[in-house]
Amino acid sequence: MTTAVIGGVCGVTMALWRSVTVSIHEFDPDRRPDDGFEPGRLDHLVLGGAGRRLDARRTPVRIVELCDRTGQFTVEILAFEDEGARWTLPYEDVGGFQFEKGQAVCEAGRVREIEAIVERLGQTMAIECDPGVRGETERLLEAEVRRIRRWLRGSSRLLGEGGVLPDPQRREGDPRLAEDFERFMRERGLWELEDAFAATFVSAPFGELIRGHRMVIAELGLVRYEGGITRDERMFDEPWSRARRGKHIIARLGFLRALGAELGIGEVTLFRGISSEGQLRREAGATFVSATFCEAVAESLYAANAGEGSAGMLCRQSVGVERLFMTYHETAAMNRQFKEAEAVLLADRGNPLF
Repeated sequence: MTTAVIGGVCGVTMALWRSVTVSIHEFDPDRRPDDGFEPGRLDHLVLGGAGRRLDARRTPVRIVELCDRTGQFTVEILAFEDEGARWTLPYEDVGGFQFEKGQAVCEAGRVREIEAIVERLGQTMAIECDPGVRGETERLLEAEVRRIRRWLRGSSRLLGEGGVLPDPQRREGDPRLAEDFERFMRERGLWELEDAFAATFVSAPFGELIRGHRMVIAELGLVRYEGGITRDERMFDEPWSRARRGKHIIARLGFLRALGAELGIGEVTLFRGISSEGQLRREAGATFVSATFCEAVAESLYAANAGEGSAGMLCRQSVGVERLFMTYHETAAMNRQFKEAEAVLLADRGNPLF
């Protein structure tokens, strides 16, 4: 059984707040305890293997595909909002799951094969940002923003009908703006990229499709790339070439900057709720930072791990529109299974929280 509780607790003392259950996310109140599972190991990489992600909800999964060529395994999500989705992760990330005790595991010879694949493909790399390239990218963005502002004035249904951005407490964007954005991307010949990228990012913001964008963002001089090497030699094949990815990135950033300019919005107030069963650790080398326009969503995420020894942080900050890469306002995919009023920012290495 899964349960969804919608709520928000604002303006109360932290001591009182901790005693209140706050969640907008589905969870299983009758989930089995961890002692029926064991930590994920390479020998658990077996088709059909049943386990749970080591997140606060212990999301149940099943391994449905193994690919030695890219050193990745695919799990199907078996419950909650994203039920039926598939996530593809590196073999070495199996440690982020736990598996049913007593299941079949790989033989020693197969484990050695997997270890060799991990050794070969589990390497890391960095792409530094060139300030000169960044300057050129910003000039491209300035020209793009001017073009998109003209487009919005002549073609936006939301603006043409005098619409405004909805209250974040609704956690749903105005469908007129999503229609505007789709029409804009179709006119640019980028809708297929946008549709696939958004659907992937909303469900699982990792993997080769997302990694390719992160690399191109670094090559545009915007955010330094730190992460794994390319696992799939087809990462930049059409329609996902570097050139088309770059056009998609510029169009996305430009659309949100232009929209903000037309609405007179220079910055937005965002919230983050972070929780961990152990110590909080800042993710090294992130390209994107996920936040929310809705305080209740951040509170739900903050409260996700509330057991003994857990840690959490709830924070609020005003952020310039120029850092917005995706939001639920224009992105229809962010208004389907997840209603988190999400904002995705380009990371700022000088900003410790956002």
